[in-house]
Amino acid sequence: MRKRALGFAAVRVPLLDQVVTAPGDLVARIERALTSLEEIAAGVSAMHGEFVGMRKDIVSLDRRVQGLRKDVQSVNAHFDTLIGHVGPISPRIDELAVSLESVQALADRVAWMGRRRPKDGSAPAVEALPTDPAE
Repeated sequence: MRKRALGFAAVRVPLLDQVVTAPGDLVARIERALTSLEEIAAGVSAMHGEFVGMRKDIVSLDRRVQGLRKDVQSVNAHFDTLIGHVGPISPRIDELAVSLESVQALADRVAWMGRRRPKDGSAPAVEALPTDPAE
């Protein structure tokens, strides 16, 4: 280890002994450290650019989600209005079904009365009207 004289006493500097073995070695280590720092700085700069781009994408996506949310709320309001209009119709549909059954029964009677009896005296065949609108 080196000893260094500071005028009145000798001081040991072990770190300096380890670092400075030759002036060229010190310069090479400093250059490697600077190169590593430059690479790290370039990486951090690139990451910053990526993060800025990602933030812009997220802001754009948030705007689209907000627009979609407004559209869904609008559609939901239309469904609520539609349900409000259809709700009172349901009991009326049931009433119409009962009325149609009465009309069917009346049509069966009228058809029976309007047909002529066969010569053999048997009852004429009566075809019933379909009750299902799909038929």
